Amino acid sequence: DIMKKVATISDVFPWVLKQYRHQAGLTQEQVSERVGVSPSFVGMLETGLKKPNLAMLFKLSQALGVPASTMVTTLEEEWRRRAAQAQPMENKRH
Repeated sequence: DIMKKVATISDVFPWVLKQYRHQAGLTQEQVSERVGVSPSFVGMLETGLKKPNLAMLFKLSQALGVPASTMVTTLEEEWRRRAAQAQPMENKRH
């Protein structure tokens, strides 16, 4: 019995940030300039080494031209999708 690790919100945020950055056509450096942080900090957010607080989430969303609520919705939807994939097959029959 191999248990899959259920993704946490912190596991999913880096993916969401990278998706919206690519969609905006921006580099990590361009996002960092718009937010007022170092490019390495943006890189750490995208690899999950750093986690944004709420104020940073709003700054990032503004820099990416996406409402913070949209980023949070995407984050929740992706987290739910990954959590559903991690469920054992026996539970999916019900």
